[in-house]
Amino acid sequence: MESLVNGGQADRNPSEADLQSLLDELNVCDKSNLFTVLQNVQKRFGYLSPRALEEISSRTGIRLSQIYGVTTFFSLLRTEKQGRFALRFCNSASCYLGGAEGLLGACRELLEIGPGKTTSDGMFSAEAVGCLGACGAAPAMMINDRLYTQVTTEKLAGLVYEIRSGRMPEADGVFGSGTVRALGDPVMTGLPMTSDEKFLLRSLTPATILAAVEASGLRGRGGAAFSAGRKWRLCAETPADQRYVVCNADEGEPGTFKDRYLLLKKPDLLLAGMAMAARAVGASKGYIYLRGEYSDAERTLREEIARFDWDAVEIELVTGAGAYICGEETALLESVEGRRGVPRLRPPYPPVSGLFGKPTVINNVETLASVPFILARGAEWYKGLGSAESPGVKLFSVSGDVERPGVIEAPLGIPLADILSEAGAGELKAALVGGASGRLVSAEEFGRRLCYEDLSPGAGAIIAVGANRSVRELATNLMAFFEEESCGECAPCRIGTARAREILAGELRVDGALAEVLSSMGKTLASASRCGLGQAAPNALLDAIRLFPGEFE
Repeated sequence: MESLVNGGQADRNPSEADLQSLLDELNVCDKSNLFTVLQNVQKRFGYLSPRALEEISSRTGIRLSQIYGVTTFFSLLRTEKQGRFALRFCNSASCYLGGAEGLLGACRELLEIGPGKTTSDGMFSAEAVGCLGACGAAPAMMINDRLYTQVTTEKLAGLVYEIRSGRMPEADGVFGSGTVRALGDPVMTGLPMTSDEKFLLRSLTPATILAAVEASGLRGRGGAAFSAGRKWRLCAETPADQRYVVCNADEGEPGTFKDRYLLLKKPDLLLAGMAMAARAVGASKGYIYLRGEYSDAERTLREEIARFDWDAVEIELVTGAGAYICGEETALLESVEGRRGVPRLRPPYPPVSGLFGKPTVINNVETLASVPFILARGAEWYKGLGSAESPGVKLFSVSGDVERPGVIEAPLGIPLADILSEAGAGELKAALVGGASGRLVSAEEFGRRLCYEDLSPGAGAIIAVGANRSVRELATNLMAFFEEESCGECAPCRIGTARAREILAGELRVDGALAEVLSSMGKTLASASRCGLGQAAPNALLDAIRLFPGEFE
């Protein structure tokens, strides 16, 4: 238990001298990255005051309206003071199933504040947030940058008591004993790479690396399942004086936490994979874009990057600031460049014109961490692990109504029922496969195989839905998530997610059959939205209406 001396977040109005001193220290000028400057100023003073934004505008030459646009886009950037201790309660699907609503109620009773409010003494503030990436230990919450899991009303009261007593409780771990398992021989979750394997990787030529990744059939493990080899080849063959490799570690899909495991326990695999990608495409600079809520992984990565000496590639860690949309690759690039995380229109695609207009490979954590094994053990070995059209192993994040949630490694092609059985599932009504943007499948479909030729695993999230659950309530929770996370750029997503949530919650009456109205809205969302967020937002809702029509009468 850590003693609080000053404790908590900075909560004072910066003096003019303090502000000028910090901006001088950061060397803020017209070449500065706005996103990084905003994060550093908030880190020092706790929030971004109007005066601070004005001075940043003056020094960078960026219009004040544009600075406010970036500041208000990201949920972790704040233009108003919060309490010294910010309580953020996860209310995404897994935590919702785990009783998150009860914690918000307990907070109201305990501190006499609801979401978006601060106690009169300025000590505590509270808010409901999207997924915190601890779905296997739901319900979860954060106090400032510390994560607490399996939170009950009693545990919440204890945390508040300790803070009021001048002691900051130690954060909880996400992966306890038995929470990471493998069905079959472990690969990603197994023993570290041997020194011989590492030596082999250091000696490989770009051509050899490209050929092996292409031959392995490795697909992106972030959800889109695009061929990694094709993406790398296109980047390598696009003429340019500079290329980049970017790791998408913005793991924000509700129900997903397997990348967090790799970041915390296997960061060397990620960096080795990035080094191999950089060598293959001729990149000298790499970026890891880490979601802002993963403060534990940030510390681990910074230590690992400091020790890393495999190749001439320079790797920089960029932390996000709370925007699910930045999991979309072009929105991520916009954020790295210091702008709002709004998806770009494509083409051109990132391998041709990506970060700073240069050819860029973007892969997620699990994809890049798979590469060292492919190169060390061979493409044929890797292809022998999965199904014919879906080679390799996959990490599944299993949560919801199961007795043994956690990360389960299994070869692609495994039946969904086997994963649920390993997780200790009892009687279920359905399972949400692929996270909030995935597909809802009924218990009758649990024999389907998790592979790209049958039931796509998406990002690997599996949320079990108990027999007594209401899928309409679950769909309402999912639509509220998308309403909050929509970037607002296109009307179908901005308006459609809000109206669908209002109808599901009974806040908006409709003329005609409820199921027909919602189905029509869902199809419009899927077909007319600008990017994958809006296009995938209605997936589970449409499945729920089809599978359980009685709940939508």
